[in-house]
Amino acid sequence: MQTILPSEFKRLMVLMLDGSPHVVEDMHTSGTAQTRHKLHTRLRHLTTGRLIDRVFAENERVPMAPLPSTSLNLAMSKSASAAGSSKKTRTIKFCCWTA
Repeated sequence: MQTILPSEFKRLMVLMLDGSPHVVEDMHTSGTAQTRHKLHTRLRHLTTGRLIDRVFAENERVPMAPLPSTSLNLAMSKSASAAGSSKKTRTIKFCCWTA
């Protein structure tokens, strides 16, 4: 399982804590020049919906949740009144969590 440092956290990132998935809802850092910086996070448990506050040290490694990704191909066409029938395709990649 891939691990990351707290400095690499982003909002809506899914982490595995104590064997269950949590999503990062909010975060901020604290610390001074004399003390080590800490990252204060507000996490939501994905299966129960509960909010928890947790503080991470700057050198603590945290596992990321393995999210399956799926690609979706969409065909878009111009309106029928337009000359010619040019079609564009766009691929959208998204992730979803299945419990």
